[in-house]
Amino acid sequence: MYRIFLLVFLLLWSITVSNGYAEETKDIARLKAKANAGELAAMSRLGNNYLHGDGVPVNYKKALYWYEKAAEEGFLEAQFNLATMYYNGDGVGQDYDKALLWYLKSAERDFGSSQARLCSMYRKGEGVKKNYDEALSWCNKAVKHNVYEALFNLALMNLYGQGVEADPAKFNYWIDRIEAKDDSFELGALGWSYYSGYDVDKDYSKAFYYFKKAAELKCPQAQYNLAGMYSLGQGVDKNHHSALLWYLRAAEQDYVEAQFNLGEIYLKGMGVQTSEKTAKEWFGEACDNGLQKGCAQYRALNEAGY
Repeated sequence: MYRIFLLVFLLLWSITVSNGYAEETKDIARLKAKANAGELAAMSRLGNNYLHGDGVPVNYKKALYWYEKAAEEGFLEAQFNLATMYYNGDGVGQDYDKALLWYLKSAERDFGSSQARLCSMYRKGEGVKKNYDEALSWCNKAVKHNVYEALFNLALMNLYGQGVEADPAKFNYWIDRIEAKDDSFELGALGWSYYSGYDVDKDYSKAFYYFKKAAELKCPQAQYNLAGMYSLGQGVDKNHHSALLWYLRAAEQDYVEAQFNLGEIYLKGMGVQTSEKTAKEWFGEACDNGLQKGCAQYRALNEAGY
């Protein structure tokens, strides 16, 4: 029932970058016209839309097409996003060689996100021979842009003595640099690392701390995960009332898993009075947002006469 939905924070390592064309998602026709007219930022933004299904159906082929057009014209963000499609294998076969090629093109022109990704690849040996010196070199370039991935890699390299002498104080310094940015998604990513034990020792107390900070900054993924920790008593005393509060906050931002969980809570009377009517409403919200299990629960309650 109370499933911590943490995979979303993996997106931090693959998230597309955009130059501020967010308003264009409200007018896809206008965005397409600009892209077809050769405006590079519009091409890259349209690639983002097709990759994530933002205002258009997800279409990896079209995302790749628009990223390639802009990348070949030297648009840095498109080069990073194209590289990331190959890095993750999003709609294409995973190809570290092609990812490396496009990351290098933009990194050599001082694009921080690509520099940080190269740091990760050399630190982990992804598509290249593991090389801590090379990783450190790229991270030191990216950190000038205050990129999360670079800050986190530098923290880990100091924690584990990778290319530098192990120094827990410097690990804490880089983690503090991330926290000082007060970025909700990055704080949530730190929470995920501590919750899952990704690159750091699993620590529910620290996971709770970072999820709570991110949740208070209105990150819906963190609100959802914080609710799950309250409901399961992980890193904090079990508290169904607090769990309900944070599920509601995430659900109000259309976070579909939170909407579904609220349906389950009211259907089964978990810390609240059972209400099939309220459960049906939340399952309906989840269904409207594309969650098929929400549709199934809504139909079942509807057929039962609620």
